[in-house]
Amino acid sequence: MVTIPRRRVPSGPASLLLSLAWLLAPGAASAPLTLPQQACVKALNGGLARVAQAQGRANSQCIKDGRRARTSKLGPAGTIEGCLSADVRKKVARKEQANIEKGFRRCTSPLPDFGTTDAATGNAAAVAQEMGLIHDVFNIDLDASIVLLDDASKSPNSTISRCQEKIANQTQKCMDTRLREYNKCRQSGVRGGKTETLYAGAEDPFDDATDLELCMGWDRKSNIARCVERLAEKIDTNCECVLLGQAMPGACFDSPEPAICLGNLTACRSCLMLNEAGDLNQDCDAFDDGLVNGSCPPPLRSCGDEVVQQEAGEECDDGGTLGGDGCDVSCQQEPGWVCQGEPSSCDFSCGDGSVEVDEECDDGNLTDGDGCSDNCEIESGFTCMGAPSVCDPNCGDGLVRAAEACDDGNTDDGDGCSSSCELEAGFVCTSEPAFLECEEPSSCAATCSNGVPDPGEECDDGGTSGGDGCDASCQKEPGFVCQFVPSSCAFTCGDGILDEDKGEGCDDENLLDGDGCTDNCEVESGFTCIGAPSVCDPVCGDGLVRGSEACDDGNTDDGDGCSSTCEVE
Repeated sequence: MVTIPRRRVPSGPASLLLSLAWLLAPGAASAPLTLPQQACVKALNGGLARVAQAQGRANSQCIKDGRRARTSKLGPAGTIEGCLSADVRKKVARKEQANIEKGFRRCTSPLPDFGTTDAATGNAAAVAQEMGLIHDVFNIDLDASIVLLDDASKSPNSTISRCQEKIANQTQKCMDTRLREYNKCRQSGVRGGKTETLYAGAEDPFDDATDLELCMGWDRKSNIARCVERLAEKIDTNCECVLLGQAMPGACFDSPEPAICLGNLTACRSCLMLNEAGDLNQDCDAFDDGLVNGSCPPPLRSCGDEVVQQEAGEECDDGGTLGGDGCDVSCQQEPGWVCQGEPSSCDFSCGDGSVEVDEECDDGNLTDGDGCSDNCEIESGFTCMGAPSVCDPNCGDGLVRAAEACDDGNTDDGDGCSSSCELEAGFVCTSEPAFLECEEPSSCAATCSNGVPDPGEECDDGGTSGGDGCDASCQKEPGFVCQFVPSSCAFTCGDGILDEDKGEGCDDENLLDGDGCTDNCEVESGFTCIGAPSVCDPVCGDGLVRGSEACDDGNTDDGDGCSSTCEVE
């Protein structure tokens, strides 16, 4: 704990005596708090909220640094779990010390009969419940749950990782909002005179802990509700293509309404915190979601419980915590193993090229992305047959796989993506990342007439009419030379004058193809052209039979059947 030298803070026996004095201090039962007692309750509850906010932000920072693999910023342990308690930036310790100092100044005898305990108890409650909240969201082992960021911004890991950071940040904001709203209600209630802001049944002013317990759900201006709505928006925006059970494998991993579930977790943890720090007796299990169902604190699922929680991203669970047996420490199938049942039984057979009873395919390797996974399961977008399995992408299913350049969900030609899933000239096709929940078919749009020569186009002058050198399909018309962006086309080819400044590579005084100089005055492959009018001769020895060549074996040696002048010997 950081020590602030300006004022001596009780520690050791002195701190113990202060706590005992607090507990034994006499006071009138069921009586409103005096002004000094109100100041004490205000100071310690405000300090509680500030310590909780500091720990919550530290938790979020640990998630941020952990997902970016910034181990040097995670504290001595270099792990996310270690970071939570390391207080790397010492902000939590400073808030704790400030809370103790303020409580020592503001809380004098007679101490409040309700509404708070002492600063040390409040500090411990704030830290413990904030750590509990982050584990409620992401499960027991954060280092196993938080996904590392990839270099590729649209990779599966990057998308999940970004989703997790946004969830952590916004959930913490909702926790801060709950504590802030509680303190508004508490301050108004103990002061009295504002009955319109209080729950029905509360005394005005508050005179016991029961009145304060009503403040836990106080949301007169709907700030908590708006925060949960904002949380839902964050999930929709940042987790669109994410399997939420994998992003937040904690208490809400299978919730149909994840934002509400996360909001309930903040209700649970704030309730437990205020009960402990304020010596209250709220039924937090009923308070968090309105049901007495054992949800507060929530039971967390864990790898090693012999239950395969597919929604939480588990592929197996053999009840153990060791790898090398087919099911690793994170309950993922290890390459080459096939696991079945609960608890999982794993056998090593994948990759031998023989399709066993429990395998969907076996292509003789343990490589993902080729249609047959490293656990011998057929990957989405592929069809696998035979043994060893031969896997081909399913053109027309809307999933871009393997050698497919596009897949628009059909096998029609002329729409930008051909019947063989190849990009057609004059079109550009975009696809969503090939992973997770919402991969969309390729979206293809014609690019001819956008003024930019795209792949497959010889020119693009921004128009759709022919006769100007660039036709309606963005191909050069005979006799024209096109340059620049957008294309500017001029009719000069075929006049025997080599206009290099207009983009001509040759000009043989005709518009015929196949003689070395094309109808757009470009040198054809396998020829060299010189002069004006250009004289074009085939390049003997390049392996291409052109013009007057009778053969071309790729060299200019004599005696091998094709002479140095490309004549048959």
